[in-house]
Amino acid sequence: MNRSDPSTEPSTDLSRDPSVTVAPLRTPLGRQMWAMLRLRCPVCREGPLFRSLLSMHRNCPRCGVPFEREHGYYLNSMFIAYVLGFLVIVPSAVLLAMRNVSVALFAAIIIAETIIVWPLIFRYARSLWVHVDQLLDPRARPDK
Repeated sequence: MNRSDPSTEPSTDLSRDPSVTVAPLRTPLGRQMWAMLRLRCPVCREGPLFRSLLSMHRNCPRCGVPFEREHGYYLNSMFIAYVLGFLVIVPSAVLLAMRNVSVALFAAIIIAETIIVWPLIFRYARSLWVHVDQLLDPRARPDK
């Protein structure tokens, strides 16, 4: 077998074989993460996920893909939000406990921090879930 002749090497390009169906190429991870951080559509990476602070669009305003695939779709984003909230609140609680602040001050600071970060956690948990779901089960833009 001649190594310099590409015609003698076995083909690894499955797109040339008509009997094999190749899934569409996935979005490079870096661009997908950038779209997730910007709270954009996981399919077109341009349309916004949210129309207001806590209200999501049903479909992408840009490409029309529905964000909610089925009833209860965002249940996993609740678990993500729980973990993110834990990662944000626990360090503050430990720091306050180490400083021996009063219970009233401890509660006030933790409640204030929760109120301030909750909208961000909500938005990014949903964005993370929509993008992870897109990576695990890709979908194309709907035909217009």
